[in-house]
Amino acid sequence: MRGQDMAKTLRFLGYRPMVMLLDVLTASCGLYLALLIYWSRFPTPGDWSRERSLVLLNAVAVIVSFQLLDLYSNWLRCTRAHLAYCIVIANASAVVITLALGFLFGLLDMPRSVLLSYASLQLFLVGGYRLLGSTAYRHWFGNRKTLVIGGTMESALRVAEEFAAEHSLYSVQKCMAQSDLKWPFTILNQVATVVLTDDVRQKEQIILHCFRTNKELLIVPNISELTSHDADIRGIQDLLLFAVTSHPLGPAESLFKRALDIAGALILLIVASPLLLLLLVLLPILSPGPILFRQERVGRHRRKFSILKFRTMVPNAERLTGPVLAAEKDPRITRIGRFLRATRLDELPQLWNVLRGEMSLVGPRPEREFFVYQYEQIFPAYDLRYAVKPGLTGLAQIKAQYSSSVERKLHFDLLYIYQYSLILDLKVLFQTIIVVLRGDQAAGVKDPLSRKTMQPLWGDRGTAPYVFPSRKYAVGEVTDTIDSSSKLQ
Repeated sequence: MRGQDMAKTLRFLGYRPMVMLLDVLTASCGLYLALLIYWSRFPTPGDWSRERSLVLLNAVAVIVSFQLLDLYSNWLRCTRAHLAYCIVIANASAVVITLALGFLFGLLDMPRSVLLSYASLQLFLVGGYRLLGSTAYRHWFGNRKTLVIGGTMESALRVAEEFAAEHSLYSVQKCMAQSDLKWPFTILNQVATVVLTDDVRQKEQIILHCFRTNKELLIVPNISELTSHDADIRGIQDLLLFAVTSHPLGPAESLFKRALDIAGALILLIVASPLLLLLLVLLPILSPGPILFRQERVGRHRRKFSILKFRTMVPNAERLTGPVLAAEKDPRITRIGRFLRATRLDELPQLWNVLRGEMSLVGPRPEREFFVYQYEQIFPAYDLRYAVKPGLTGLAQIKAQYSSSVERKLHFDLLYIYQYSLILDLKVLFQTIIVVLRGDQAAGVKDPLSRKTMQPLWGDRGTAPYVFPSRKYAVGEVTDTIDSSSKLQ
């Protein structure tokens, strides 16, 4: 079977009801197998009276846990490492929910060996088919020839570098500025995927051409597109309108969000209390100086408040430099501080800020006034973040990294504000667990990508190709053909 036909066959794994059904079937098989191993015989119908209810609870727990970790939306395109983390956390959550509900309804009457077998078999079966499906999808549908079009060559190069982490899905063949793209767009016929950066203007003709020629089109949204993403559709006479508002939370949403904040903060404080006490004892020993660190931040409606953190840097870290962001391998960070930052444990004292109503569990991260002033000069939409309370975690924290640019984080913050829902808050909270366990997203700020960080392949002409240090493809002069010679061997 050809790769394209196989890819179409595998796409059923992206159909949400089908994946939910497969998850429920494989998870139920795990529970049944655990019981069969325990009984060492084929059961009679009467043996299943209590277990059938437990299987039903397990099915509900699996669907809820997998939904909160976004394992029903675009999961085939996740990196295998991220997918594995999500599957482990989702299965563990499903097991905990099932056991809690089973205990509540009096359905748990089995030894620990059965529970351990059930958890292991469910992880093996559900994780196995998911990872196999992802691997097969990447094998048959990966390495798609990709063209990146930017408003300028620099913006196209920056976006192309982001695709370096998706080696098995997209293979960037060429980057070009929009001004070099000429009708009838013959260069688009040589690739399978077209990427448009956020500074591309007058996208309509390119979008229509991609639709007509059945090309996959990926668009980096700009601010105006983000704010109208979830707009209300209205009409006056025969005029179609999108109603775009500042999207402050309504009374009901604010009430539910505050209830979630108080309940979540109290539960986290109770669960983390032994760890908090341990840190209060260890920190003065491992890093002499104050245990807690207070810093003024800008909150909702520009109100200032003092944020609480466990101190992760040497005392008076900014005495000589003034306000600066933490850098990668920053010498000011203490040894215990690196661990606290990687695991986000330094943020635990902010649960007090949440209880006080200064922060929320989920929202844009609060920033210092010194940096806010600078960001607002560069990004006019930065002040839209003040429509909601700042958060302990946020969409930018689970989708981006500490070292991501302010503009990239701003896009996620605005997407959160304009798509707010209670389910989205729960998703962010669950997916923060993965960020904490991985730890690699807490690395400090690196130098921004620019042409200076790219090594010229040859010559000194304005159209000279550039090669990314971490990639093995070149970006050459814009032509209407793409062939194997455009890639470095």
